[in-house]
Amino acid sequence: MVLAGSSALTAQVPHLIDYQGKIAVSGTSFTGEGQFKFALVDGAGTTTYWSHDGSSTLGAAPTTHIVRTVTTGLYSIVLGDTSLLNSIGGAMQALSPAVFNYPEVRLRIWFNDGANGFQLLSPDRRIAAVGYALMADTVPDGSITASKLADGSVTADKLAEGVGGGGGGNLQASLLASDTALITAGFIKLQSIPAKPWETSAAVGAPSPRSHHTAVWTGSGMMVWGGLVGANPSYQGGTYDPATAQWSLLPTNSVSPARSDHTAIWTGDRMIVWGGFTSTGESNTGALYVPPVPGADPPIGGWLATSTTSAPVLRSGHSAIWTGTTMVIWGGKNGDGVLASGGVYTPPTGPLIPGTEGSWTVTQTTGAPAARHQHTAIWTGSKMIVWGGLDSNYDPLGNGAIYDPATDSWVALPSLNAPSARVGHSAVWTGTQMLIFGGATTELPGTPANLLADGAAYDPATDLWTPLSSTGVPSARYRHGAVWTGNEMLIFGGEAAGGALVTSGAAYQPTTDTWRVLPVGTATSAWQTGLWSGSEVLVFGTSGLQTLDPSPAFHLYGKF
Repeated sequence: MVLAGSSALTAQVPHLIDYQGKIAVSGTSFTGEGQFKFALVDGAGTTTYWSHDGSSTLGAAPTTHIVRTVTTGLYSIVLGDTSLLNSIGGAMQALSPAVFNYPEVRLRIWFNDGANGFQLLSPDRRIAAVGYALMADTVPDGSITASKLADGSVTADKLAEGVGGGGGGNLQASLLASDTALITAGFIKLQSIPAKPWETSAAVGAPSPRSHHTAVWTGSGMMVWGGLVGANPSYQGGTYDPATAQWSLLPTNSVSPARSDHTAIWTGDRMIVWGGFTSTGESNTGALYVPPVPGADPPIGGWLATSTTSAPVLRSGHSAIWTGTTMVIWGGKNGDGVLASGGVYTPPTGPLIPGTEGSWTVTQTTGAPAARHQHTAIWTGSKMIVWGGLDSNYDPLGNGAIYDPATDSWVALPSLNAPSARVGHSAVWTGTQMLIFGGATTELPGTPANLLADGAAYDPATDLWTPLSSTGVPSARYRHGAVWTGNEMLIFGGEAAGGALVTSGAAYQPTTDTWRVLPVGTATSAWQTGLWSGSEVLVFGTSGLQTLDPSPAFHLYGKF
């Protein structure tokens, strides 16, 4: 957040605050015409001090909105600028210095991308020292003395010539010990607001504690399904709404058997689960789930089995990505061994009608990477990148390939400067690079060893790998969580050496190649699911590990 004052006048301070923010929708930086609502509220968010149209009370959303252009997530607005018009043509309300008479003032923002309706952005942004400079216009000359200014905040070399001494100086020369000494006058240094700690959400109405499940972000909630409850596959799931901290269970179904180690993707209006391990072994079946749409005619909510015609062979431990129109699955294993094959599924759109289960085509195997399971796969916007995982001997792999659905072709990734072979690592896509981190170099079932605390970035534009900085890097970990916020990669949780759960995390900024520490979690897990909502991390699942321990569920989220 950027706060600053600006004015062409010299007689008074303008009642304006220049604010810059960043918007991500489903983890992707938004670009387009966004609709915004603004209010200044108290720390509890229950009292409105100001809103852009004057209509907000008790922290509620204003009735009108303001349109701002957003470019790669970034937008700006001048709060209090009466030349800006709202959606019904009214002028923005002026800012009064009286707003800042209160001990704490926070900026509350609602945003609509044009598709999902207005969403309250979280958290409210605290207005720090700069906003209170609006009150300076009422401070009498000479009322601020050196005794009221902080010690040690301004060095002599930051003062204009003549300020520190001589007949025309504003401060006595005796205040300066040397050209580089600290003086007992100046401005208080602004403090940064620390990231909020991890918090446990309400577990009322939540699905049963589980591991080896899937979770997708729907645009407004986290949808969890399947996995292992104790040692048994589950066909149950639920949706968590972070805005209300409430769970709602998904309806059970007769078209998709209980399963674990499956994949799930969100298409924009429906979830597709596929493959995995059922009570009878690996599967090549799947199902679509569409949340009910109130008032839809005909109704389109519910479950529908995916097509099995030309579907890939049964498997678990595979990967799946959504291209925008199709789901691409690849790799995995079954009773016959580890697989180097896959398929492309085109789901039906509109109402779920039996007989319209979608269609499959087989992916090209020529040039495909070696057979593997428990690997990672990311979608770049035009291609799928597969990397790492385990071969048929449970030996980790340090290679991968790029699949282009448009041409049904594969290209191998370079080996120069690539990360070492590993499994249980994470992979995220930044918009220009794939970032790999952590994992283990050895894994027999139940015994991961030689955990890693390094990674690398792969840039498809240059076809080059670059190691990530080792300065400030988080501790070694396996089966951890990783999300891309639109600006940073957040690493959290996982399993440490000896099976202990990791409660620490870090954020990696690829532009500067730097790490920063995240708050320590009160609890975390391995084999969990972790999602980025656009403003917070949502984590769900038990410790799981390899013993399928049905320990209590962790419903955690962190705001950064």
